[in-house]
Amino acid sequence: MVIVSAQTSEVFKKTLPSGSFAGDFRSLFLHMSLHARQVAIAAGATGEIIEKVAAQMVAEKMVRSDRAEGLVKEYTGKQVHT
Repeated sequence: MVIVSAQTSEVFKKTLPSGSFAGDFRSLFLHMSLHARQVAIAAGATGEIIEKVAAQMVAEKMVRSDRAEGLVKEYTGKQVHT
């Protein structure tokens, strides 16, 4: 089971600071990534679309169900009903 995909983690490699607070930010990143995946799944994402939606929301710092639904529709061309 992949908890955080390579695609999602690449988004944060560019934004994570180094130094004494890096561990705190990595914990926050892991939490946000897991939360974003759950929101993507709840919005109807499946398979690799889950990772795309989660990575996009995390990059935008906008992990919300309405955004996830919009991204699922964008990536799949299907209307999402929640």
